[in-house]
Amino acid sequence: MEDKRQALAILFNQGWPLNVQARKDRMDLWSAGISAYGDSWTYVTPEDTQWGDYSIAWGIRGTNVCQTRALRHVVMECGFLGNRLQNYYVGFAGLNGMGKPICPAIPGRGAPWYPQLAPPRTGRRDHYNVVLLGQVARDTSLMALSSDDEKRPAAYKQWLAGVAKLCKKQGMTVAFRGHPLEPSWSGFVKPEGVLDADAEGWTKEYLWRWADLAIAFSSNSLVEAFMAGVDVLPGHPGSLTWRVRSGLNRPRRFTQGQRKAWLDSVASCQWSVDEIKSGEVWGIIREND
Repeated sequence: MEDKRQALAILFNQGWPLNVQARKDRMDLWSAGISAYGDSWTYVTPEDTQWGDYSIAWGIRGTNVCQTRALRHVVMECGFLGNRLQNYYVGFAGLNGMGKPICPAIPGRGAPWYPQLAPPRTGRRDHYNVVLLGQVARDTSLMALSSDDEKRPAAYKQWLAGVAKLCKKQGMTVAFRGHPLEPSWSGFVKPEGVLDADAEGWTKEYLWRWADLAIAFSSNSLVEAFMAGVDVLPGHPGSLTWRVRSGLNRPRRFTQGQRKAWLDSVASCQWSVDEIKSGEVWGIIREND
């Protein structure tokens, strides 16, 4: 293989979490891995004019700024499987399904989570239960509903209300589970006339037994729901469950082999702390770019 020239990565210490040190800790994983690979890096702020071969930042806020500073932009976010703060999503130019994986799906990478793939539901119930999974009302994952941080909660509330109305019109029983880190906004966005899973004290485990279908705009909880055997319906292709989505009251059936292949693709989008820090992930980025 022809040797590649040394690349410069610019690391943006911005975005979530608000704690500056916590953000730096995440970027420090990259600086260690990039150094181990033999490339160079530098920390910058969005106001700096430094230009590099790659830019790396947490989340998608400021992505447009980051992309103007480098040929390739890498996004880092919480993972989907296992400990979400010890396993991180890594992709080019976007988040989850809106980004480009750093490599093709790796067969067998999802194997540690294969035992968690519950058998899919079979047959139909006399009554159809739907759970709406709430998200952080101002989160950038909902930007397709409104690009305005202040208007986004109202736009999200309207979207949820429309989905609940459609489900109820078809005779379905609807429950809402708010985002656990945002109980105050959950009360605002919860549609009227639906069951309140939080007030009832329903656990996720209970919800997955109760629900025939889980709906969310793009919540990562849809990954967990699908693994639990529940049909899923995301509202946006940014969800990693987009390719395994069912229709409203129109379930799709996937073989266990198809479900494992999907899990491999999800697992190939997230990487552990050690894999980033060692330089393994940076090597994959460089060799597949």
